[in-house]
Amino acid sequence: MNENTWYYHEAGEQKGPVSEATLGALLMRGSIPTDTLVWCEGMADWECASEAFAMHGAPNTTPASMPRASGSATPTTHTIKKMPVILTTIFIIITMGIYYPCWFLTRREALNSLNTGEKLGKGVFIFAIVMFSISVLLIFVIGGLEGIGEAFGNRDFILASEMVDVVDQIILFVAGITLLVQCFKVRRMLREHFNDHLGQSVAFSGVILFVSQICYLQYKVNRL
Repeated sequence: MNENTWYYHEAGEQKGPVSEATLGALLMRGSIPTDTLVWCEGMADWECASEAFAMHGAPNTTPASMPRASGSATPTTHTIKKMPVILTTIFIIITMGIYYPCWFLTRREALNSLNTGEKLGKGVFIFAIVMFSISVLLIFVIGGLEGIGEAFGNRDFILASEMVDVVDQIILFVAGITLLVQCFKVRRMLREHFNDHLGQSVAFSGVILFVSQICYLQYKVNRL
């Protein structure tokens, strides 16, 4: 590619001008993703960096207007954290579910940067963390009551453990339904950004999402 000064699109703002070498270094280091929108003199419009260097259109002297969705200034690239699905599953198991809402919180900022009308709040996930934490404590309470009841042959402790177990199941049900709703919300956000805004054709199965939840979301994020 020819030596040019380049502009690029980051966090909804136009950056530059920078040299070709500087832009190339940013891409090689991963400071900006390869699908970052870029422009230099000679290009008809903004293009993804991975495609822009191959061919330039008719010369222009000023950058084209920054692309924006209606009423939105959010970037069209994404930096949603990727990790092996098996590791996601292991974290859920060893934390007894607490990692489930944490998965959303650690990716919330990146998901909210997508070009979509829906955004994720914090409160619902903090609520879920509290619910799962209470559930973990109740498991120890249930175990303790059962142990005492069996050790002393006292049926009252056994009945108490069963009542606490019912409370635990209700807590898990409420937290689980709450997070399942958020899973489908994230699916809508990903579909709106990648399919509606970027014009891609990414399939998001509702059935698999219902069964696998964040494991499926992580799988799709890893492939985007």
